[in-house]
Parts: sequence; C-alpha cells; structure tokens
Amino acid sequence: MVCREDFNARTVYEVVGSLIENKASLVRQNNIYALLETEIDRQNLSFPLHRGTLDYLNRDKPSIWVRYAATIWPVLSVIAILLGALASFHKRLKHQLKERIDKYYDELLLIRSKAFDEKDEDSAEELMEEMQRIRSRAFESLKNNKLVADNSFMIFLRLYQEIAGEIAGKDKA
Repeated sequence: MVCREDFNARTVYEVVGSLIENKASLVRQNNIYALLETEIDRQNLSFPLHRGTLDYLNRDKPSIWVRYAATIWPVLSVIAILLGALASFHKRLKHQLKERIDKYYDELLLIRSKAFDEKDEDSAEELMEEMQRIRSRAFESLKNNKLVADNSFMIFLRLYQEIAGEIAGKDKA
C-alpha cells in the first residue's frame, strides 16, 4: 500500500492491521492477497514506511521504559536515595544552626532574669556589658557562617533590644 506521508497515521495503522490480521480471509476471497507479505524486510525497501505502518509493526515491541527499566530504575533509586540523604543533611544542618541561636537566646534570657532578681547584685552596666559580649559573639558566629541571618537572628536582635530597654528602664527607676 502506498500513501502520502501526511496521510493520517491512525488510519494507516488500522488499514495495515486489518490487512495483516485478516490475510487468510482475504486470500479466500481473492488470491491476489496471497502476495501480501506480513513480514516486511525494511532493509530492502526502496521507499520509507509510513508512520502508521511503523506504529503497527512496532506495536508489540516494549516501550523505552520497559526496554531500559533494568538501567533506569537503579539510577532513579540512587537519585532518590541521594536526594533523601541531601534533604536529611539539610534538615540536620538547619537544626544545628537553630540550636546555636538558641544558646544566645538562653544567655539573653538569663541576663533578663538576673536584672530583675533581687538577690543578684550585678549592676545594669555590668549586665549591659555582658549583653554586648553576647551580641558580639553572635555576630562573630554569623560572620563565620555558624549562624544564618534569618528570622531567628532577627528575633535574637529584637530580644537583645527589648532586654536592653528593660535594663535601662530599671536602672532609671
């Protein structure tokens, strides 16, 4: 069968399929159909096969996913494992950074409790100096990439300012 290249591939697929699948019945009706070859030697053709014919002839061949599954699935598995490990490492790193900033929060909160503890004899000036040392260490950690300048660090700075204001207010009172 000969047709134009732009002829509908689905129609060619169905016609080729019908001819090949019904060859015996067609031969009984007319012997000319005995010449119809169901096995096509693609190497000896003087013209290209239509896309619909190729689709029909390749219909039972496994898809690319099936053909390369033995290679694709292990590679995808390794990629999934690596992504999982990377996500776990990232989560662990974020947790470590959070623990580091929490240390500075705790130190500031301890100074706040000292400032309002009647038994503690530290002056407001000493407490402010201690707070400045904490802030300096926090900025040094930030500079050395041991902390991240994110919301947690902004909270640290606000807490620092709030406690400094409380200590200054108490000192004036």
